[in-house]
Amino acid sequence: MSDGYSRTEIDAKLAQSAAETDTKIARIEGKLDLVISKLDAVRDDNRVTRTNMWVIGFGLAAVMVVVAALFPVFFGLGAQIRELAQREVQFQFQSQPVRPPNTPQR
Repeated sequence: MSDGYSRTEIDAKLAQSAAETDTKIARIEGKLDLVISKLDAVRDDNRVTRTNMWVIGFGLAAVMVVVAALFPVFFGLGAQIRELAQREVQFQFQSQPVRPPNTPQR
């Protein structure tokens, strides 16, 4: 049953195999740490993006409420401006002398 390896050679091969395994495990741990740190960075970016979306949403909602609240004021202002313009046009129309057709201007 002897295949030519002594006990010390077998122990050395086992130790080498264990060292190689430990090296591979350490390399994999390093890669996992890198992946986890990148995922944390992505999570932080998503948190910032989500916060920005909430801020923009609340801002738009506030603008909509303000516009809805001030709509009657804007509408009333527009009606007043229209009346003022109509009165001015009417006044200008009445203040111009009426000329008969085909009379030369002086």
